[in-house]
Amino acid sequence: MIQMNINISKTLLILIIFAFAPINTNSVLVTPVLPEVDIEMNISINFINFDTSLLDLNSIRSQLQFTYFYNYYGDLNYDVILDLQVPDQSYTDQLNAYIDTITTDDWTSKLNETAINEQKVNFVRKDIFEQQNGKAIDARLLEQYLSANKPSTNLNDNNLYHMFVFNLSRLDIGTNKHWLNATEIDPDSMSSRFYWRLEWDYPLNYDVKFPYAAFSEQTDVAILDPTSFQWVLNWRSIWNDNTIYHPSYDNTLTELINNETPSNARPIVTDTTSKWITDWLENIYGMGLFGEGINLRENVNSQTIVVYNSTQKSEEELRWIINEQLSIDKLGYIANSTNIEFVVNYYDINNDTFLKDLIENAEIDYSAYQGIDPPFENWRFYNGDQLWGEIFSNSILRGNYFERTDATLPIKGLILLLDNASYAGDSWIPWTGGLYTGLGGNGIVTMLWELDRAFMPDGTTHKAGLSKVLIHEIGHSIGLPHTFGNSFVSDFISDVMGYYPGTANFSVLISQAFWRRNLDKIIFTLYNAYTEAYTHWGSTFPDLLPYLDELYLNAMSLHAQKLYLESYTIIQHAHNVINNPYNYVSEFGSLTSRDITNSSTSGISEPRIVEFNATTLLLIPVITWFLRKKTKMSK
Repeated sequence: MIQMNINISKTLLILIIFAFAPINTNSVLVTPVLPEVDIEMNISINFINFDTSLLDLNSIRSQLQFTYFYNYYGDLNYDVILDLQVPDQSYTDQLNAYIDTITTDDWTSKLNETAINEQKVNFVRKDIFEQQNGKAIDARLLEQYLSANKPSTNLNDNNLYHMFVFNLSRLDIGTNKHWLNATEIDPDSMSSRFYWRLEWDYPLNYDVKFPYAAFSEQTDVAILDPTSFQWVLNWRSIWNDNTIYHPSYDNTLTELINNETPSNARPIVTDTTSKWITDWLENIYGMGLFGEGINLRENVNSQTIVVYNSTQKSEEELRWIINEQLSIDKLGYIANSTNIEFVVNYYDINNDTFLKDLIENAEIDYSAYQGIDPPFENWRFYNGDQLWGEIFSNSILRGNYFERTDATLPIKGLILLLDNASYAGDSWIPWTGGLYTGLGGNGIVTMLWELDRAFMPDGTTHKAGLSKVLIHEIGHSIGLPHTFGNSFVSDFISDVMGYYPGTANFSVLISQAFWRRNLDKIIFTLYNAYTEAYTHWGSTFPDLLPYLDELYLNAMSLHAQKLYLESYTIIQHAHNVINNPYNYVSEFGSLTSRDITNSSTSGISEPRIVEFNATTLLLIPVITWFLRKKTKMSK
């Protein structure tokens, strides 16, 4: 009995000590996390010159799909906040006055729908363009003005963008229309773009002009004008069977509501503006990566072999077609790298049996494959998919024609410069819209540039080179998608990743989206790396996590300011610190938790203390009674 009382006393003593003693979180594991930061994208959408009685902003807001942009690829989720507003009259009056100063009488091209439909059905080459008179607005000057004169908004500055939706129908008089104009210069021939390549009919369609109904290029401002005249959306609705059709593709918004009552016009205006805005929100602001993207600032090595037929053109006659320095500049810009190697080697197909066989094996004989004879003579079709696959897997091609490189970002390309030839697929009839110029992805590029696209009918005057197309395909190879999906309003952005624009440049909006996507990818991987750092290094380097907290908060502050490349530098540095903290002790070794802000803005950087409160003491009599009872029963 005495012995048992002593044991009970020891038990009570242990319980009392346990009740008041702090317990280290090594016993109760609490996983450290990076500081909570609200990640937002704020987009101010301003409606200019609209009759507010025809503009249902609440309905437009409900139609916009803006909450899921960044919920895929496993990266950061964004809170996308839209502010739809009509600026005050003073702002609108000043803007209209400026537009009048940059608007001139002009003409542009318009589509002959009868001709394009006949061409598609009967495969007969047609001149598909007519002329349209009206007012041309300088798109670049308007963009610069809007960037420098943004209206006020209730949104905060975190990843803030401005979109302007215009109604400029006041410029239309009778049959005359208005459009946004942007002169485009081919970087190789230095000629203004003046022809439209409708697959194989481009010799017929010279003196073509290219009106825009939306625009963005040199700033983070977007301009949309559903009342503008344009022909490319109309062409898309006819020529491409997979187009997501909308009535505004064939008619301007003004034409859509002409002779409609206000009650009927209101849903048309709402639906059309919602459609155009959504195209930009999904494809530009919400742009995803093609594949996994890249790590920025890597060592880039681009090697391209150009195959030509010397009986058609000599190497000396063809070298102007690729502007190597331009390609280096653009690739270095978008990859944010100064370590760019760009190599182009030319091979005469008549002197290289291996390449000749490789290309001939990729030729498609439609009469044998599908029992269909092409509707025009002396034209060859090659399977670009097959040649892309050869670059990817053919060991002889890779080993003998591409130099070995230790570049962290290698790009391999095969270009054909041939007369009367096109890339096509072998599973559809190509002359109904299935021809294409090139393919790019996974660091692989292949293209076919038909000589009639490069030279004028005299055979010597330069028409257009392929630098812009090469840069486009290289863009795909490093993870950039098209600027459009199956709806094409967003293809009006002046960016090399589009089809409609004739430019070799990356626009500000696409560049920022690409950098932001790749930045968000390494931020997301930092979350797991942070937890692993706590597990591996927490006891060795007690100041490591507070230091990483500080880096992260600084990076996210830059992220909110759209300084994505600067933020990338910091996040990349954080990864380097985690991978080898011994190399960075001098940076965080003297740092203590007092140097970091309070726990509401910093991660868990040291063990948390879990204490028992007074409620725990109430358990002591219960435990004592239980032990006494157990003692009596054991006797």
